[in-house]
Amino acid sequence: MSSRDRASRDWQSLARLAAWSGAVVLGVLFVAVVPPWVEVLVPTSVRRQITIAVLLASEMAYLVAWPAALLGTIVLGRAVALGRRRGRVRPIAGRVLLLSTSALFALALAEASAFTWLWWSRRIPVLPATFADVRLPDPAGPDPARRRDEIKVVVVGESSAQGLPYASRLSIGQIVAWKLQEALPRKKVSVEVQARAGFASDKMFRDFARLTTYRPDVVIVYGGHNEFSVRHPWLQGHAYYVDDAVPSLPERAQGFLACSSSVCALIAQSVEARRVGNVPQPWMKRRVVDVPVYTPEEYHRRRADFRSRLGAIAAFCRRVGAFAVFVIPPANDAGFEPCRSVLPPETPRPVRDAFTREYLTARALAAADPARAMDLLRDLITRQPGFAAAHYDLARLLVKAGEREEAYAHFIRARDCDGYPMRCLTDFQDAYREVEAEFGVALVDGQALFHELSPNGQLDDPLIVDPMHPTLLGHTALAQAVLARLRGCPELGWDDAAPIPEVDPLECASHFKMDTEAWIGACDLVSDCWGKCAYACFDPSNRLARSRRYVEASRQLANGKSADDVGVPGIGLAPLSTSRIQRTRLQPPILPKGTGGH
Repeated sequence: MSSRDRASRDWQSLARLAAWSGAVVLGVLFVAVVPPWVEVLVPTSVRRQITIAVLLASEMAYLVAWPAALLGTIVLGRAVALGRRRGRVRPIAGRVLLLSTSALFALALAEASAFTWLWWSRRIPVLPATFADVRLPDPAGPDPARRRDEIKVVVVGESSAQGLPYASRLSIGQIVAWKLQEALPRKKVSVEVQARAGFASDKMFRDFARLTTYRPDVVIVYGGHNEFSVRHPWLQGHAYYVDDAVPSLPERAQGFLACSSSVCALIAQSVEARRVGNVPQPWMKRRVVDVPVYTPEEYHRRRADFRSRLGAIAAFCRRVGAFAVFVIPPANDAGFEPCRSVLPPETPRPVRDAFTREYLTARALAAADPARAMDLLRDLITRQPGFAAAHYDLARLLVKAGEREEAYAHFIRARDCDGYPMRCLTDFQDAYREVEAEFGVALVDGQALFHELSPNGQLDDPLIVDPMHPTLLGHTALAQAVLARLRGCPELGWDDAAPIPEVDPLECASHFKMDTEAWIGACDLVSDCWGKCAYACFDPSNRLARSRRYVEASRQLANGKSADDVGVPGIGLAPLSTSRIQRTRLQPPILPKGTGGH
C-alpha cells in the first residue's frame, strides 16, 4: 500500500471518529437542552398524551415482535437445517435466524424482568430491624433514650401530612416539633416530613422503609385519602351493570394481555398512572347513576394492603422503641359531594332510569319544599341504601332542619358509598383502629375530633378547606391532639406532670410567617383542587363555585386586600381569633401509661 493510500485511509478513520464524536456531543446536548425546553413550551397535558401514545405504540410493537420472532425462529431454523443437510449455504437466512433467536431471547428476558419488577414493587418490604445508633431499652436498666439530647420526629403520609395548602410554610409535624421544643428546651427537636402530595400507602411505606441512618423517636402516620384516586383515572369505569354492553374485542384482548404478559401489565400500569392526571373536562358528563371505579376484588386488595402497611410501621416502631402516633385523616364530608353514586349491579337500565328521574325530582324540591324532598329521599334510601347522592342531599336538608347527628351519619354514609373515593373511607379508618388494638399505638381520631370541634358537628368549614386538607385551625387542632398523646412519654423524657403547650392558631400563623404571599399560594392551591375535581361528579356547580371563591380571594390579596378581609375559610387570621372552639375540648384525654409505641 502506498503512502498516499495509507494517508487517505488515516484521514477517513479520523473523519469517522470525528463524526461519531460529534454525534455523541449532539446527543448529550439534545438530552441536556431539549427536555427542559419541552417542559416549558409543551403543556403538561400534551406531554402526557404523547407519552401515553408512545407507550401504547410500544405495546403494539411488543405484541407484534413476539409472533414475528417466534415464527422467524421456527421457519428459518428449519430452512437453515435443511440447507445444511443438502450442503447448501444460506448466509442471509442464518443471519436473520440469529436475529430472530436474539429477539426471542430479549423478549423472554423482558418478560422475566417485568415480572420481577412488578413483584418487587407490589411487595411489602421488610423494615430494617436495626440501625447504627439504636440500642433497644433494657427493661432492668435506665432507658437510653432519656440520655439522648435530641428528639427526631418523622412524619409519614400524603398531602395533608405535608401541610397542604400551606405546605411551603407549615405542617402538623412542624407544629408538633415547634411545641415539643418549647416543652423540652434542653433537647434538640428535629423533624423529617416524608409526606408528599399524591402518595398512597405503598409510596408512604417505601420512603419510610428507606429510613436506615437513625432511629426516630416519634413517628406520626397521617394518610389514607389517596388509596383510590391516585391509582385510577378520573374517567375509568368498567362493565358494572349486568345489562351493560359486552366489552369490545380490543378491550377483552387488552385485559387478557395485561393478565398474561408482565410487560403488557407494566405498560398498562404506566398508561393508567399518566391518565390519572387527566383532569375531567366540561364535556365529560357523568351520569346520575354511575359506575364504580374499582371492582370488589380491587377494593378488598387495597384495604388489606393498607392495613398490612400500617401494621408493619407499628411493629417497626415497637421493635426499635419509637413512639408511634397514628392520625385518622378527617375529610370534608359535608361540603364535598360524592363523585359517583351507584346502584347494585343487577339493576336493569329501565329501573336505573326511573330511579334517576325520582332522585332528580326530590333534588328539585329541596329549595321549595324541603320536607317533601326529605320524604322522597328517605324513600329512595330505603329502596337503594347504597346510593351516595341521596344520602348527601338528605344530610344537607337535615342540617338545615337542625338534625345534626342524623345528618352527620348520612354524610359519612355518602362518603363511604362513593364510587370514586377521594377521601379516607370508614373501612380504611377502621384499619387504624385495628392497628391501635393490636400494637398499642397512640391514636388521634381526626374524624371524631373534628366532629366534636365543628360548630355544627359537620366536617366542613372552618376545619377543612377543600376536599381533604385541613385549614390552619384544623392543622393546629390535630397538632394539639398529637401533643396530648406525647405528654408523659418516657422515651422523650417528658414528665407526666408537665403542661401540654397550647397550640394557638394566631401564634402558629405568626411563627411560621403566614404572610400575604403564603395566603395567595394557599388560595391558588385550594382553587386548583376544587377546579380539578369539579367535573368528576354529575353536578359540578358546588365545586366550581368554591374554586371561583378562592380565585377571587387570590385576586383580592394580590391587589392589596388584607387576608383577614377576604372572607374565605382557611385564609387570614381574623376568623381564627374567634375560632377558639371550646378550647378545653381541643386537648383530648391522655392515654393510660404504657400505651402508644410499645
